[in-house]
Amino acid sequence: MSSLPVGRVLLIGAALALSVACSAPSQGGAPAPAAGDGKPKSGGILRMDMDREAQNFNPMLKEGGVQEAALGGIYTPLLRLEFSEAVGYTGTKILPNMAESWEVSPDAASYTFKLRKDLKWQNKPPVNGRAITSEDIKYNLLRFRDEKVSMAKFIVEDITDVQTPDPYTVKVTMRQPFVPFLPYMAWDKSLFHPKELDETNQLDTNPVGAGPFMLESFQAGSVTKFKRNPDFFLKDKDGKSLPYLDGYEVYKIIDPSTATAAFISKQVDLCGQCPRGEGPMVEQVRASAPDAKWFAAPETGGISEIYIANNKPPFNDVKVRQALRIGLDVNGMIAALTKGKGRLNMAGVSTGYTDWALPEAEVKAFYPYDLVKAKDLLKQAGYGAEGPKFTLWVGNNSQSVLTFTELLERQLKAIGFSATISVVDWADIITKRRANDFVMFTSGKSQEIDPDGNLVPVYSTKGELNYSKIADAELDQMMAKQRTLLNTAERKKLLQDITRRIADQAFSLNPVMDNRLIYWRPYVKGYNPHFYWGFGQKFTETWLDK
Repeated sequence: MSSLPVGRVLLIGAALALSVACSAPSQGGAPAPAAGDGKPKSGGILRMDMDREAQNFNPMLKEGGVQEAALGGIYTPLLRLEFSEAVGYTGTKILPNMAESWEVSPDAASYTFKLRKDLKWQNKPPVNGRAITSEDIKYNLLRFRDEKVSMAKFIVEDITDVQTPDPYTVKVTMRQPFVPFLPYMAWDKSLFHPKELDETNQLDTNPVGAGPFMLESFQAGSVTKFKRNPDFFLKDKDGKSLPYLDGYEVYKIIDPSTATAAFISKQVDLCGQCPRGEGPMVEQVRASAPDAKWFAAPETGGISEIYIANNKPPFNDVKVRQALRIGLDVNGMIAALTKGKGRLNMAGVSTGYTDWALPEAEVKAFYPYDLVKAKDLLKQAGYGAEGPKFTLWVGNNSQSVLTFTELLERQLKAIGFSATISVVDWADIITKRRANDFVMFTSGKSQEIDPDGNLVPVYSTKGELNYSKIADAELDQMMAKQRTLLNTAERKKLLQDITRRIADQAFSLNPVMDNRLIYWRPYVKGYNPHFYWGFGQKFTETWLDK
């Protein structure tokens, strides 16, 4: 059972306050177990904040943080990752989960999984706790492959056959080697659901999985509550049923200052959407909650992703896209946004993938900050003194992204672009990017368990997350080949060439990264921050000691 090193990444801190409507949690909740001998105890409700909430509960439509707090607890992947201090924030050690064992063929084109014999769907309609068999896994894998809106399509598109020789064996055959398949089966895009949800048209509204928690209630704009799944199959090392918690509650709090106040006043126990980097709000938490537990690490995503419509003016011209990259003062961004503690980043294979990323010196070369050359490229593209005009869209859900976008707007003007910021609801950003109804928008960026996940769905011509309508045959061929390479050195070389191609053509940009800070109350035990998106999975062995 191997693990694939991912590496390290950074994010951007925010300094401004965003005045947006929010919902503050109550002081209520089930009482936690009393403190005692330090051993894990069952019971209690964990409370946290998030700046977004689920738009629906369809596990095939995961939209980053929108469903981060919900789907990760209700549904579960075939395998799982270890969440522990030993493996760290980006650890990718794979453990048994729904599958208790697995075998991989020497050519990485065939995968055989042996399922646990005690698996059940959650005990609620329309399945009412029925047993899970190999046919359920087959159904999901083929649906992931064939469903038009599937976020996991890029993972399973090469499956040619799924055999189920008995109720507990699943054999998956690919048309060619697919090196990242095993880690993907432990990731948040491979969340399995019962076919009855599709047959009764309930997938969006009635989530039923096999995960550690069940949906108790959802109040839009306020709070989502989860309760313990009493039939969850995992147990701790002493044979005690998991999860320990009776449940957890996620309060929607958009305003960062309100979220900070909620933590300081002990209305929430853990920051779900913590401030990025150091800043006034972090200093306030340190001063007002001196007993808080802190975690700091290079981030595994970013808030400086610049999505560029490659299929429409002005950015359908490579000279215009290159003018943008060459004219950005990225070091100035790092100084202004991260107090100089951030670092340069790349789109595609980010610098967070330390085992796959370009050398630092080469990364620097892609951001020369040459306004003269940038302006000349715009002139070559046929633009005069006024330059290209467009709307720069940004969601209202993240102050960090908004702060970056305001700085980007000023730098665009210095290059020769005329961009006007429009702040809209995050739901509108989702609609616009799906419809390619933009010229440019900014967003946070999540990191996948393998570099392939940040490439194929985003940059391939037919990629389901190719919002920018990138169409580059050379890049398509390179991305397809890297998936098949069993030799790590050969794959690294090709991944670096892919990064160079993306940067040279400036299909998109993600220039800056900062540090990730996470904090929680000292009575929250067994919580280990990890770049996996699903909080519910990470709460499986969390318990309250108060």
